[in-house]
Amino acid sequence: MRQDWPGRRLIVRFMVMGLWSLGMVAGLPAWAEPPWPPPSCGRETLPLTSGKPLRFAALGDQGSGDADQWAVANSLKAWCEKKGCDMVLLLGDNFYPGGVVSQQDPKWVEMFSGPYGKIPAPFYALLGNHDYKSDDPRRGAVQLERHAQDPHWNMPGNAYALAAGPALFLAMDTVRLERLGEAEAQAQGRCLAQARKESRAPWTIALGHYPVMNNGRHLVSQTLKDFYQKNLCGPLDLALAGHDHNLQVLDGPPECPGLFVVSGGGGKAIYPLNGSAPHVFQRESYGFVYGVVTPTTLTLTLVNRNGRVLFEKTVQKK
Repeated sequence: MRQDWPGRRLIVRFMVMGLWSLGMVAGLPAWAEPPWPPPSCGRETLPLTSGKPLRFAALGDQGSGDADQWAVANSLKAWCEKKGCDMVLLLGDNFYPGGVVSQQDPKWVEMFSGPYGKIPAPFYALLGNHDYKSDDPRRGAVQLERHAQDPHWNMPGNAYALAAGPALFLAMDTVRLERLGEAEAQAQGRCLAQARKESRAPWTIALGHYPVMNNGRHLVSQTLKDFYQKNLCGPLDLALAGHDHNLQVLDGPPECPGLFVVSGGGGKAIYPLNGSAPHVFQRESYGFVYGVVTPTTLTLTLVNRNGRVLFEKTVQKK
C-alpha cells in the first residue's frame, strides 16, 4: 500500500557559494554561532570491472566507538569477505558526540580505521548532525579535508555524485539543507542535477543522513520533502538514510515512488519504532544494508550484527 508523505579519486570539486573568512570568526561575539563554511560539490567515479554487478553496504549512526559498533563492523567484514563489497557507504553521525576536531583526533582510529580498517573497500561518507558540533558548524570540514589524505575515506563534497557502474549515487548534506534555507537547497540541487543530466546509469540512489520517510522517533521535515520532490523524485529508485537507529524499508508515495530505507543501526543505541506508516519491513536492530545492482535488478539484504539475514527484496528495473 502506498501512502502520502509521512511525518582512487576522479574528483571535480568546486565551491558554489561565497568565501569564508577566518577573520570574520574572530570578530564574532562569544555567544554567536560561527559562520557555516560554503558548501562544496563533488564528483567521483568508482572503478568497477566491466560486466560485474555493483556490490555495496550502507550503514549510519555507527560512530560510537563501543562494542556495538565493533559487533556490526565485524559482521560487515565477514559479509564482505563472503559476498564481496566494492564500497561501503557511511550515512552520517560518523563520530559521536560532536565530530572530529583535527586529522590527529583519536576518534579517527577509535571510530573508523579501528573497526573498518580490515575491510579492503573504499568508504564513502556523509555528514550527519553529530558530525557538526552544535556550537561550531565548521567541525564537518575536518571530515571533508580527510578526503585528500586517506584513500580509505571518501567525502568529495558536502553534496556529491558517485558514478558506480549501473548506479548513480546522489549524496546530500541534509543537515545544511535543514539549517541554511533556500540558497543551500539551490546549491545542492544544482550539484545533483548536473550529475543526473550527464549520467546514463539505469539506477538512481539518493543518500542523506536525515530520512524523508520514517517510522522512528525523528519527524520528517517539510524542507527535506520539498527538496526530494524538486530534485530527486521521478528518476529515484532508492533512498538510503540513517538518523533513526534501527532498520526500515518503506515504499514511497505515488508522487515519489521508490524504496526508502533507513539503515541507522551501525553502532549507537537502538531507537524504538513508534510510527504507523505502512512499511515493507522494520526492526529495532543493529545491522546494515547490503545491495547488489545490475543493469536490470537491485537486490537489498538487511543483515544484523550477528550476520543473520533479516530481510531481502529484489526490484526489477522497469
